Amino acid sequence: MDKRSPTLDEVILEEAAGWLIRIEEAPETLTSAPFEHWLYADPRHVNAFTRMANEWGAAAALVVETPTQKPYVRSQSHAGGLRRWAGKLRAPWLAGGLGALAAAAVALVFLYVPMSAPAGEAILYTTDIGEISRFDLADGSSLVLDTNSSARVSLTRTGREVSLERGRVFVDVKPDADRPFSVGEGEVSFTALGTSYAVERESDNWRLEVYEGTVRLKSLRESGVYGAGTGASFKPAGLTSFDLPQTLEPGQPNWTSGRVVFDATMLADAVQAFESYSDKHVTLIGGDLQTYEVSGVFRLTDMEAFLQSVVILTGARLSETGDEVELEAD
Repeated sequence: MDKRSPTLDEVILEEAAGWLIRIEEAPETLTSAPFEHWLYADPRHVNAFTRMANEWGAAAALVVETPTQKPYVRSQSHAGGLRRWAGKLRAPWLAGGLGALAAAAVALVFLYVPMSAPAGEAILYTTDIGEISRFDLADGSSLVLDTNSSARVSLTRTGREVSLERGRVFVDVKPDADRPFSVGEGEVSFTALGTSYAVERESDNWRLEVYEGTVRLKSLRESGVYGAGTGASFKPAGLTSFDLPQTLEPGQPNWTSGRVVFDATMLADAVQAFESYSDKHVTLIGGDLQTYEVSGVFRLTDMEAFLQSVVILTGARLSETGDEVELEAD
């Protein structure tokens, strides 16, 4: 009798097979928090689950994951694959259970998992111009991506990392003392154990806004800890700290709800904010328009309504050709 201890890979494969059995017996397990927590706790779990499903003869039922889609469930009947795995795995209870399932030849349910990504590769989340989207992560945290943003999320047993490639992200972190949550890229990181904060990236410039808890900024040249209601602008030229203004909804930036607040903001700066959410480009003709101050609450994704407000307030003439818009002082 072989008394050797099972290897880590064998243990993970047995765990994957166990989840497949539970999913078959109770399909709602597929979208349960315990299963998602196990699946994304380690990249090897995803690979093991995919391998088990393939060996089970379900390769045709698996598709490549895209971050904007919901988990995809598909039923398919198989009989021979169960016995093959019953003979390969060491756990007696598993072999017996698989054999019984094979005899029953019932329909199996398979999770839609990222087969094309190699072990350890993060999941990519993106938004288009004018799109603001929320994504719920397997660890219970969530992130909101601003317009034209891109971030890769990696969840492991020892840490949670968001690599912000471009744009802006707001994260609401589920506390986990053993798994720090970090947003950044390369030599710059903003780390917290449980908090809500926003990070913006524009080339080598970074901006941090802390809405709850504390966040640690770390780079090769700068470091510091920031509490709720504070922030920092981090540029190659240096670091600038500041206090956050009051927001429309406590605990989150205004842009997460698609709104912007202008308080005596120069029109040129206000227009620039709207251009980030639109394919249109606005040209201001006349010095008075450039320095005109705008105040109020506006919808970031509705540039047309904003421009009409400006026309009413200033008496400017508006003309539009394709994606080019001109506002000319009267």
